[in-house]
Amino acid sequence: MPSDTKIVGFADDIAVVVVAKERAAAEENANGAIRAIEAWLSNAGLELAAHKKEAVLISSRKKIETAEVLEHLQYAQKKASGTVGALSRMLLNTRGPKQSTRRLLTSVITAQLLYAPPTLCHPVLVLAGLVPLRELIREKANIRAALRGQQGADSVAKAELKSAARKRSYGSWQALWDASSKGRWTHRMIPNIEAWMERKHEQLPGMRIWDNGGCLHVIFDCRRFDEERDEMEAIAGTAISVDTLVPLMLADPRTWEAAAEFAAKLMRFFMALERSRREQTG
Repeated sequence: MPSDTKIVGFADDIAVVVVAKERAAAEENANGAIRAIEAWLSNAGLELAAHKKEAVLISSRKKIETAEVLEHLQYAQKKASGTVGALSRMLLNTRGPKQSTRRLLTSVITAQLLYAPPTLCHPVLVLAGLVPLRELIREKANIRAALRGQQGADSVAKAELKSAARKRSYGSWQALWDASSKGRWTHRMIPNIEAWMERKHEQLPGMRIWDNGGCLHVIFDCRRFDEERDEMEAIAGTAISVDTLVPLMLADPRTWEAAAEFAAKLMRFFMALERSRREQTG
C-alpha cells in the first residue's frame, strides 16, 4: 500500500484515505491503492462493485481542483457513454430534437460526469449550447459559496447570483473557445459564446452540418444548391458567408428557419449518398 494511505472498513464497505501535500501525489497514491486492493480481491476470487465506487477530493485551497482517480473515472465515462448511445437512438437523424429537449437529455449525462475530469472546449458543445463541465463545476461551486455568504437571500438575489456566475462561465468559456485549435470553421460562424447561448431561437438546425468544413463548403459554395442558397439569401435580404450567416440567423427567426431547412435538406442528401454507397459496396 502506498505511503500516507490508509484503509478504513465497515461491514462490506471500505474507504481509502490518502493524505498528500500535492494533488499529483494524492492521485498516484489513490490509484496505487485501488490497484492493490483490486489485485488482492482478484486473488481471493472477489471484485469491487464498480458502480458503487466514488472519489472525493478534500482540499483547503480556494482554487477549485479535480483529481483523476482512473478506475473510478473509467466507470463514470463508460456509464455516460452508454447513456449517450441510448439517448442518441431516441433522436432524429435529420433535424434532431428541439434545443430544450436536447438540454433535458444532456442533463442526464451531465449528472453522471460532474465529478469527472474537465471536458475540453469542443465545437460540438458550442453548437449544442452546452457549457463545458469544467465551467459548470466552477459555476456551481461559486453559487454555493455565494449563497453561504448570503443566508436568507430571496429568489431575486439568488437569480442574480446565478446569472452572475453564468456570465463568468461564459467569459471563461469564451477564452477557451478563442484559444482552442479545434472547430475554427465553427468559431468563424459563432465567435461570441454569450450571444449564441442567450439566443431566443430554440431549434438548433442540423448540428452535424455546422461542425464539418466540407459540409460548410457545400452550404456556401456548391453550385448544386444554388437555388436553396438563393432562397435563403432572399429571406435574409443579403448575401450569406461563413462570417455573416449566424448573426443573420440570430437577428431574424425567418432566416434561422430557412437555414434549418437548408441544413435538413443537406442531411437528407448526404444520408442518401451514404445509403447508395453502401448498397454499391454490398
